[in-house]
Order: sequence, then structure tokens, then C-alpha cells
Amino acid sequence: SFDDGASVDLQPDHSPSYGSPQAATTPVVASAPQQQQQQHPHLPQSPLASSPQQPQPQVQKLLKFMNYEQLEQRLASLDKEMEKELAETKKRYTSKRQPILDAIEAKQQKRQQKLEEF
Repeated sequence: SFDDGASVDLQPDHSPSYGSPQAATTPVVASAPQQQQQQHPHLPQSPLASSPQQPQPQVQKLLKFMNYEQLEQRLASLDKEMEKELAETKKRYTSKRQPILDAIEAKQQKRQQKLEEF
């Protein structure tokens, strides 16, 4: 068994907590939804904002030495996170799409009223 001094503890939500001193000082990268909220809503997003994030090298090393059960738990927690992110994406899509649909409907009603006047 290899021990590099870093311990991996699974929290109740099954997400790993890394007990190495390096992990405690490493800044946390904001997730995609948080980054998108900081951007202006009318500007096109960069392709990088929508691409999946690559694991940091420290995380890759720790995953390499996790046992099968820990990896299964990590996978289960990632599935939950992806489902949550997908639901948030659908909600944002719907909220951005609705004003467009409302404008289309208003334009059609206005056109219909003009046709009825003639």
C-alpha cells in the first residue's frame, strides 16, 4: 500500500475530503454555474465555460489510490452533482427562452390585430 501522507475521508454526502496540507492551501476553482452568474447575461459565453473541468493533478493522484468502494461512492456523488447541474441548466434555459416566446406571441397578436382592422 502506498501512503503519500494524504488521507481521503468521505463525508456523509460521499464527497471526498482530502486531508493533506497541500489540499488545505489549494484555492478552490469556481464551478461552471458560479462562473456563468458572474458573466454578463447578454454576452456570448466562451467555449471554455461550457466544457467539462479537468481534475487537478492532486485529485488525480488521490483517485489513483482510492479503493473500489471509495471510487463507487465518488461516482455516485458525481452523478448527483451532474443531475443537479443539468436541472439548473434547464431552468436557466427556460427562464431565458420565455421572454423570447412572449415577444413572438405579442408580435403575432399585433399582426393579427392589424389584419382584423383591414
